[in-house]
Amino acid sequence: MMITDGECPLCQDQMLRLNALDLLECPRCHLQIAVADSMTATVMPKRGDGDFYDGSTRIAEVSGLMLAKSKNGTVIPDLEGILQTRQEIEEYIGE
Repeated sequence: MMITDGECPLCQDQMLRLNALDLLECPRCHLQIAVADSMTATVMPKRGDGDFYDGSTRIAEVSGLMLAKSKNGTVIPDLEGILQTRQEIEEYIGE
């Protein structure tokens, strides 16, 4: 099972940042993640466009969240679609 502690699960060396849609986004590959609850993060099916808040914007700590597919394109996680590998994530977002 794939998890995140605030880093991009694809790039692995990039910290996720808050974008203008209030989603966490990787500044390198533009993977977007919504924090749904304290256990699950939703991987959004579309990449972001790099429109970030300035660097002083604080976000809640992200620690050990499972990654799941989006339920019908929303920020709600599909708990039947827990992502297991980086390859699954890449296929899901159309890599």
